[in-house]
Amino acid sequence: MGTKKKKHWTDSLEVQWSGKGMDNKPYLSDMTNKKWKEISNPDNYYSTTDKSFRLYITCRDPQVYDLMSREKMNFEVTLIGHFKFNQLQDITIQGTGFTSQEFQHANLSFDEIFSVAYNTLFKRYNWNPLKQIIKTDINLLRAEEKISYDMTKIYSDLFLSLDYLAFVNFFGRNYLTNLCNKHLLNDWESYDKVVSDDGTIPTGSKEIQSMKQRINRINPKYLEKWGSGTLGGKMTDDGKRLLDGYLKLTNQPLELKDSVIYEARVWTIFTENRTQVVG
Repeated sequence: MGTKKKKHWTDSLEVQWSGKGMDNKPYLSDMTNKKWKEISNPDNYYSTTDKSFRLYITCRDPQVYDLMSREKMNFEVTLIGHFKFNQLQDITIQGTGFTSQEFQHANLSFDEIFSVAYNTLFKRYNWNPLKQIIKTDINLLRAEEKISYDMTKIYSDLFLSLDYLAFVNFFGRNYLTNLCNKHLLNDWESYDKVVSDDGTIPTGSKEIQSMKQRINRINPKYLEKWGSGTLGGKMTDDGKRLLDGYLKLTNQPLELKDSVIYEARVWTIFTENRTQVVG
């Protein structure tokens, strides 16, 4: 999806949430830091418990999408989504003040609208949709002798596979520098200081090579990577069974499997970034 950097994006958008009151009537409220902490509570696996909850991210400035000639008073784009497992799900987009031809233009593609929403939530609330919500206390399991040394390496490969697929899905061809610096995605100020305008993060060649080697060494029994000209791959049936076993071993809900990207593909031989995802 990418994260093109535009300073004015995050300042001009409105973030609200909807629910139902005691009278069962829907209402809209401004998103506060307190409410954000409530919906992104790790004890609830970064999910809202209110099924009526929806997040609304509204832009009324056409310049955000490089539509300079549009009258601001007539322009509005709203991304609406449910919040579950730290992800915006069941997304719909509503808009006024532009033609269907303009919507189909690259500047009003779904990826562009989502990228604007992502940057807004990142800056205001430090939202990190790449955060792994499955607890990965591999070293603790090893220390408690619940797993063998060999299983430590296998589980490490499993979680690197999950990160790899998620980052390819989200960042496309910019996945590698973001994966090498994934800790920066938890803090907007730290990220904003170093990210380039094209969405990459300056990273040393040794770090990049080390990450490439780690990905290349993932056991193909658990991750099947695509051939030349593509990034990504898919988790194998053995990989899925391994994940099931880990969740059971660590007493985590099997429902957390729904937070995982099992397959992602990005073609690197085309100028335009094309992504195919299966969640």
